[in-house]
Amino acid sequence: MEYENNYTGYEDLRLYPDESPVITALKGLIGAAAGAVPGMAIWILLGKLGVISSLVAFLIAAGVIFGFHFMTKKGKLPFWLSAVICIGIMAISVYISQRVIWSWELMDVFKKELPGLKERIYAYMLEELPDYTRADIDKSLGPNWFNDYVKEEYGITEATFSECFSNFGQLLDALELKGKYLASLGKSYLFSFIGMGGIFARFIAANG
Repeated sequence: MEYENNYTGYEDLRLYPDESPVITALKGLIGAAAGAVPGMAIWILLGKLGVISSLVAFLIAAGVIFGFHFMTKKGKLPFWLSAVICIGIMAISVYISQRVIWSWELMDVFKKELPGLKERIYAYMLEELPDYTRADIDKSLGPNWFNDYVKEEYGITEATFSECFSNFGQLLDALELKGKYLASLGKSYLFSFIGMGGIFARFIAANG
């Protein structure tokens, strides 16, 4: 009888307790980040091919929610926290994707800009200083004056992806493409938020 009572007591214990909200949130972060990767890869690949389509941001939103939901099945989180995690990961993913794509774009624009830049500077200075020659300008400014000017103005001296990515903001300003970039980024966020909002609405409707 004593054995049976002890056994009954063990039956009442929660041998498999609910998952901790902290663990669920961490798993949700990992799942959302992993879910964003396919959409980011497709978007970046299209950007590399010269196609900059903000519509692909919808895929990131769908992937984020799918990854989050897949990793948090065993736990429960408040809806607001789930939304914050998904929106945060999505916003970061869209920004990184756009920055990568636009770094390639800036690299191409800079390559086209650089060859004629030195000639335009020479033309301007020779007009302002008619008694000078190109050799005089080089002598007065120093042998590395052009590289120093390009570095100060554009933040880079070589058109490489890493340089363009690292000096992204300054290069956007110097090439006068900041407005175009912000418009593209805003459109991407718009499509991704519309996509995420639609998926959230369906999820809420399906789960009461």
